[in-house]
Amino acid sequence: MNEQISIMDIMNMVIKRWWVVIIVTLVVGSMSFVISNYFMEPKYTSSGKLIANNTNEKNESVVNINTLNTNTRLVSTYIQIFQTNSFLKKIATDSGLDYSASDIRGMLTLTALNNTEVLEIKVVNKSKVDAKIIAELILDNAQLEIERIGSGGSVSIIDEASTPDKPISPNVQLNTIIGILLGALLGVLIVFIIELFDTRIKSEDDLVAKFDMPILGVIPDLGITSK
Repeated sequence: MNEQISIMDIMNMVIKRWWVVIIVTLVVGSMSFVISNYFMEPKYTSSGKLIANNTNEKNESVVNINTLNTNTRLVSTYIQIFQTNSFLKKIATDSGLDYSASDIRGMLTLTALNNTEVLEIKVVNKSKVDAKIIAELILDNAQLEIERIGSGGSVSIIDEASTPDKPISPNVQLNTIIGILLGALLGVLIVFIIELFDTRIKSEDDLVAKFDMPILGVIPDLGITSK
């Protein structure tokens, strides 16, 4: 017995039991929508930007390529400074909120934008108010922390902490689409398993495929019913 399942066979299985695929797709898609919309807590982002300078003098008149390169390297140093326990503990204390330094570290993302001297600060929190408070404190205390450590250079705020208006997650629409796609795949898999374990003989092709024996004759269905 030599059975091979082709893509056409799988397509015929799906078409035959299309209702299974539709039901599973609707169920999984609906579950994804409900979970995303009603059970996942929204998260908000407040962001601001700093620009690094390799001098403490704000009115430096000559800016050349070496200055810009130095500023860019300083950003990497500042990213490490703003993630230290001492700095984050100060932010946690000044915020008056019930967060530890490690909590704030988990909310905080520091990024050098396009490898420039601009440092973007993002704070993600379940509370839009808390997110903005923490972002503002980081921006306002950045220069003081650099001066305290004595690492040289300075930073200036170029974008104040933004006020979050919409949550960044969960993305209900995207999660629902993913749920629908997963539901469709699961539906096809269920149909395939049902057909794979269905050993009933339903046609002469099934006989040939299962027993590899020639068919001597077929009794036709004349559609005659007894009275």
